[in-house]
This record gives sequence, structure tokens and C-alpha cells, in this order.
Amino acid sequence: MEKTRISLILIILFYSGIIISISTAHVPVNPDQSEGLATATRIDDPTKSWVIYGESTLDQLTQYFYFDILAFDTLFLSFTKAIRDENMNYNPKLILFGVEFNSSEVLDSHIEIPEGYGWIIISDEVQEKIYEPFGPSYYDPLGLYNYTTPSDARYYLAITAESEGFYSIAIGLNERYSLIEWITVPLSMVNVYLWEGQSILFLLLPWVITIGIGYFLIKKYQLTDANTDYKEKLFILIIALSNFCSSLNFFSQILISMYKSGQNEGLIISIVIGILPALTGLMMVRSLVLSNNSMTRLNQKLTIYSIINLLIWAGFVIFPLISLMYVVWRVIFYPSVARL
Repeated sequence: MEKTRISLILIILFYSGIIISISTAHVPVNPDQSEGLATATRIDDPTKSWVIYGESTLDQLTQYFYFDILAFDTLFLSFTKAIRDENMNYNPKLILFGVEFNSSEVLDSHIEIPEGYGWIIISDEVQEKIYEPFGPSYYDPLGLYNYTTPSDARYYLAITAESEGFYSIAIGLNERYSLIEWITVPLSMVNVYLWEGQSILFLLLPWVITIGIGYFLIKKYQLTDANTDYKEKLFILIIALSNFCSSLNFFSQILISMYKSGQNEGLIISIVIGILPALTGLMMVRSLVLSNNSMTRLNQKLTIYSIINLLIWAGFVIFPLISLMYVVWRVIFYPSVARL
């Protein structure tokens, strides 16, 4: 049994490394109010993978962004809109301003043009909806642009539309995360789901199911105050349940993304990513909740599981961080306790 458990941990670590290395997830960004060039939203590092989830409103149908980039860097832009009913007749344009561009297309008179700049309108003939397996998410592509910059320069972007709607701009190809971004990306996905048009009730459904599973397990294994160690095992069960909730949430997003996009390319990748949190949660229940461990052994196991959970963004990152802090607290304040 122990050898099997070790093998499963190694397999999970292996697939975690693969997923992290090939992941195309972007860091979500919420744009500031930018009604003109003077108040344009700054994009700090355009080579880093960001995605801006924005909304065109009646009082702000044109929005502006800018960024500085070095010579011979790759400028990557992907322009999409949300797949939702109110976006059916929403047809925004993405305009890129640069000093080297020769402008042949006429812009609406209300659009501000930086002095000395030309422009291009980014569009794409491909209209097939896209299923993105790592989010998972779904969107309607509007344009794609890949360009090697000839010199150090500042570029501007303008999003303009004639009606209200929801758009997104992915910029940059380099997947780099700060510690804060790594922690907050899973939580910031809630804003992305709302941008996609999902309801709060749908987003809460995995939590409701998880609470039901937790109640069943507490009753089944009698994790009550009748047991002297019930508090610790109950705490670990909550951490494990957060993994189950992660998997339920991920699979709910797989289903809605496939339904909305009508696509399933990359489905196997999504299934593997979705299963991993539940698998580690099950292993935690079996080896930590349903078994007795020495203090040292429990600390070791809980540390390993917490690190794995952080790597695969299980437990919404917050719960494995809490479990790591719990291990530190136990080591500092209860170093001599032999068993649970």
C-alpha cells in the first residue's frame, strides 16, 4: 500500500510538471477606466502573458491601452469576445497604433490618434469558436497578430465598438508568475467566469456538493468530539475537500466550455488537470484522516500533499497554504507530541 501511494505521488508530480511546462493560462487583468489617450491603461510588460477582460459600455465605447517594448521582442495579440447572448451583435474593433505603420484604413472621427503614429486594425477571417483546455474557458476569436518589433517603441491599443459587450485581449507569450499572481490566479478566475456570463449560483454549485460530501464523510467516519483527535482530522478533511471542490469546479467549467464553444479539442488535457486535485484529496483522506500517524510522519505527509496541491493549483491555492502554515505551527508549538 505504501509503495502504491508513493508511486501515485510520483505520477502526480510528473504530470504536474508537464502541465506547468505547457500551460497556456494567462494572468487575468481588469482594465482601468481609459476614455482617451491621456488616461490610457498601461500594460507593464507586453512580452509577459496577460489577458485583459474588458467591457464596452454606453459611456465608454472606446477604451485605450499603451505599452513600451524593446527592439526585436515579439508582440503577440489575441482579440476575442465572450460567448454570451448579449454579445451576439457585438462587433468590436482592435486598433494597434505604431510609428512604423502605414495607415490605409479610415478610422471613426471620435477615435484619438497619437501624434505621428499610423495604425492597423487587427482582424481575422477565422470565426470558429475556441475551447481552451487549461482554464478551461471558451471564447469567440476576432483577431490574431504576431509581430517582431523593429526598435524600442511605445505602442497604443484602442478598443472601439458601437454597442455594449464583453471583449478580451491576450498579450504576450512568456508564462511568468510572481508569487502573488500564482496565489491569486485561481481566485481571480471567478471574475473571468462572471465575464463569460456565468451565474453566481452555477459557480457555487461545486461548493454546495462539496459540503454535502463533507457532511456524509463526517457522519460515516464519526469525526465528532467523541474522538480525541477529531479536530485535527476534521481540519485535514476540510483541506482534502477543497481539492474535491477544485475538481468539481474544473469539470463544471469543462462542461459549460464544451457546450458554449461546440468544441472539444484538448479535452484529454482538461480531464487530466481536473482529476489531479481529487486524486490527491482522496490520498489525503486515506492516509491522513482514516489512518493514525506519528507527529513526524503526519507533518511529512501533509507537507508533501500541500506542495503538490500548490503545484497543481488545487484547493484554490489558499487551502494548501493554510495546511503548510498548520504544519509549521505544529512543529513550533508541539514538537514533542508522538501521535495524533
